[in-house]
Amino acid sequence: MRNTKRIGIGLAAIGAASLVFGCASAEKEAKEFRIAEVDRLATYLTGAFSSEAQAAALPEDYFDIRLVCVPIWTEREDGPWLYIEQAAASDTSRPYRQRVYQLGIGADDVLRSRVYTLPGDALAYAGWWRTPERFDDLLPDQLFLREGCTVYLTPEADAFVGGTIGSDCTSNLGDASYATSEMTLLPHALVTWDRGWRDDDTQAWGATEGGYVIDRIPLPE
Repeated sequence: MRNTKRIGIGLAAIGAASLVFGCASAEKEAKEFRIAEVDRLATYLTGAFSSEAQAAALPEDYFDIRLVCVPIWTEREDGPWLYIEQAAASDTSRPYRQRVYQLGIGADDVLRSRVYTLPGDALAYAGWWRTPERFDDLLPDQLFLREGCTVYLTPEADAFVGGTIGSDCTSNLGDASYATSEMTLLPHALVTWDRGWRDDDTQAWGATEGGYVIDRIPLPE
């Protein structure tokens, strides 16, 4: 009887250990999957994009814009970090939007992209995507986090879908008081819908018929 009891206790201990090991293994696999998804998100964002086709089809609703995004600070372990600039196709040397994104995993394991602005005159960084090593002289703590503007994304098949949450992303463009961003990322294109809103929740700026469809193109020289 005593030996039987010991055997029972031993089997229970083995079972408990197996359960703990199984949970730890599952957590490790889940973490590795989320990290892989962050890397896939970075891959989707990296490159050059154009809305030329949409602008040609719907010239009254959309402008022809260009967007370029490149990895920076690739040796850091708190990324990926990406530099992005967006410009009118007619003058790509003077982008009207320049940002740094920090990708990662947010609450509830949702992927998130924190949005930062550059210090000083942002146009001084225009074209740095051609030589991203120039960002080595810039430190992340010199950037300015845009509070409330973080974009949250969820994997859906071969896409990532999401956007900002609420009305905490302030905007001083025109007479807007806050901005929202909706985004769908695909292997071949980005669909982005950025809009500014007044205090009474009426739209102040941005496309009104839907997001910009920005197709992937070869990286310019």
